[in-house]
Amino acid sequence: KSLYIEPSADNKKITVPNCKPFDVVAIATKNAVSIGYNLTGGEAGLNIGRDNYPTSSGTAPGKNSILIGKNNTTGAGGMAIGHSSAAGKNAVSIGASVVSSGTTSAAMGIGSKSSGNSSIAIGLNTEATGSSSISYGVSNKASGNTSMVFGKDNIGNGNSSVTFGVNNTTGRCSRVFGSDNTS
Repeated sequence: KSLYIEPSADNKKITVPNCKPFDVVAIATKNAVSIGYNLTGGEAGLNIGRDNYPTSSGTAPGKNSILIGKNNTTGAGGMAIGHSSAAGKNAVSIGASVVSSGTTSAAMGIGSKSSGNSSIAIGLNTEATGSSSISYGVSNKASGNTSMVFGKDNIGNGNSSVTFGVNNTTGRCSRVFGSDNTS
């Protein structure tokens, strides 16, 4: 079988054996690796796809960062997978147009944002802005610290609040279940 060696931006080359795709990722993450078009790899990072960028202009992606897809950005230790996703320091973003800017935060889905430290936003246009908050569903907002919001169009404003259902709003330390409730 013919062996084709594609030129690279640096002096590292990877010959991929006949193995599973995640085994290839494991091999590539041992060094900074860029595979694709218009990419820059951070120290000990992995950048696969097209037009993935660092978080600050003119620098490489953060150390130990992983970017897979198109138009993604990441900070040190961050992981952005998908399309137009951004991950901050030690944060994870998976999906389309998702942003996890809080340290150790995670955002998954489409248009979701987690800006609170250790916060999680999963779903369609959900937001988790409070520290250690969780927002899951469609168009939810968890802005209180340690607040949890599940369902659709809910707002968890209060610290330590729990909101579950549709069109609910909670205040501090409150629990609301159902639809069209405010506490």
